[in-house]
Amino acid sequence: MTPTSDGVRQLRRMDGVLDQVQDDLLEPLSAEERRTLTRLLGRVLAKHEPR
Repeated sequence: MTPTSDGVRQLRRMDGVLDQVQDDLLEPLSAEERRTLTRLLGRVLAKHEPR
């Protein structure tokens, strides 16, 4: 399936919104702390993915 041009525009807009929300939420953390949090959450999610 190929996204439409409208779909691609919407995805880009949503990416920007998500980036801003993450920046606001994680503002108290340093860049290193953010990377660590992302890595740890990835491990938790991987453990609970359907097999």
